[in-house]
Amino acid sequence: ARQVFDEGGVPFQTFDALPLAAEPWAALLDLVLAFARSGGTRETAVALLRSRLLRFEVAGRPVGLRDAAALDSTLTERRTTGDADTYVSEVSAWFGERTTRDRVERERAQRAALAAASVREALLPFRQGSAASAQLDALASFLRAHALPVPGGDPWRERQLRARAAVLGVLDGLARACERFDDRPRRDEDLT
Repeated sequence: ARQVFDEGGVPFQTFDALPLAAEPWAALLDLVLAFARSGGTRETAVALLRSRLLRFEVAGRPVGLRDAAALDSTLTERRTTGDADTYVSEVSAWFGERTTRDRVERERAQRAALAAASVREALLPFRQGSAASAQLDALASFLRAHALPVPGGDPWRERQLRARAAVLGVLDGLARACERFDDRPRRDEDLT
C-alpha cells in the first residue's frame, strides 16, 4: 500500500506495524463475507460458529464449539447442500425422535442450526441489498452485534481492539463513500 499510495501521490498515514490482513479480525471479515455471499453453506456456517471472536446465543444459551461440531456432523451425515435456513429441518430429520445419534446430541445440533439460521437472517440484507451501502452496513451491524468483548487482561487486547476498529471503520467508510458516489448494489462478480 505504501508504494501504491506514494506512486499515486496520495497522502496517507499508517499506525499499525502489521498489515490488516495479518489480523484475526480481517480473517473474521472474510468468514462473514463467505457466509453472507453463500447464504451459509455447511462449511461457512460451521467456521463462523466456531470463531473465537464472535458470540452467538440461542434462548439465552451460548453456542459453543461442541454445538458447531454437532451441527457439522449432522449436516455431513445428511449430505446437506442447502442454505442455513434449512438446517433446523435437517437436524430434525436426522434425529427423528432421538435425543442422541452416533454420539451427537440433538440439543447441541439444534442450537447451532438455530444460530446459523439467525446469522443468515441477519446477513440477508447483504445478499438482497438494494444499495451497496446497505450491504456494507449489514456486515458492520452483524460484526458489532456479535463481537465478543476482549478481556481486560488479554495481552493482545489493544492490538485486537485496533484491528476491530480498523475493520469496522473500513466498512463504515466504504458504506458512506458508496452513498456519496455510487450506491448500486454489489453482486458476487463485483466482490471478487
